[in-house]
Amino acid sequence: MSPRRDDDGNSEEGGHAPAARSCAQEARSARTRQAVYEAAVRSLDEFGYAETSVMKVQSLAGVSRGALTHQYPTKESLIVAVAQRLLDDIRHTPSSMTGPRPHGEEGYLEWLLLSTLGRFFDTPEGRALTEIFQAMRTDQSLSERLADSVSAWDAVIEAWYLRRLDAPGGDEEVREFVRVFVCFGRGMMSSGPSVEPNERNALTRALAAMAAPRIRRRSEVERAAQDAPAQQVGRDAPGSARTAAE
Repeated sequence: MSPRRDDDGNSEEGGHAPAARSCAQEARSARTRQAVYEAAVRSLDEFGYAETSVMKVQSLAGVSRGALTHQYPTKESLIVAVAQRLLDDIRHTPSSMTGPRPHGEEGYLEWLLLSTLGRFFDTPEGRALTEIFQAMRTDQSLSERLADSVSAWDAVIEAWYLRRLDAPGGDEEVREFVRVFVCFGRGMMSSGPSVEPNERNALTRALAAMAAPRIRRRSEVERAAQDAPAQQVGRDAPGSARTAAE
C-alpha cells in the first residue's frame, strides 16, 4: 500500500512530516512577525504615522508582500498589532536619559516621572507609540480598535504606580495624581517636537516638585505587605513576571 500523502503531495508516512512542517511554518511566521514589528517601529519612529505604509514596512522588513498581508491585510490591522505589543513592551524599555534610581526618598518621584516620559520620548518604541497615540486623535476606527487595549494598559500602569507610591489620602489620592500625570504626559505627546527636551524635563521636574509634599515612595516593607494578599493574583497579571525587576 502506498504511503498517505497530504494535499501538497508530501508523504505522511510515520506521522512525523506534518508535525515537522507545522513547526517549521510556525518558526517562519514568528520570524516574519518579528521582522515586521521591528520595521513598523522603525518606520513610525523615523517617518511618522502618515508616511508609514504596508509597502514601506514590507521593504524595511525584507519580507514578501504576500507574507506580510497574509497576517496584516491592511495598515490599520498592522498598526493595531504593533500598538498592542508596544503597550506591553514600552513598560520594560529602559530610558537612557534618567540616570540611576535614587535609593531613598529624595528625588525618587522626579526620577520616576522622568523615567516614565523618557520611555516614550527617548526610545524608538516610545516614539512609535506616541505616533500611534497622535493618530488615534483623528482616526476614529483606529481609536475604537485600540480603546480596550489602552484602557487595560492604563489600569496596569495605575497599579504599577500604586505599588510604588503612597499619599496621606491613600490609594485614591495616588490614583488622582496618576491621572493628572497621564494627562500631562499625553499632552506632551500631542505637542510632539514643538516641546524641546529641556523644556519637557523642566516641566516634569516642576510637576514632581509640586506633588512631592504629598506623594511619597512606598518602603520595601510596605510594598511587601501590599503584595502579600494578592501574590497569587499578581502572578496572573499582564507582565507580572517582569514587573518586580522594574
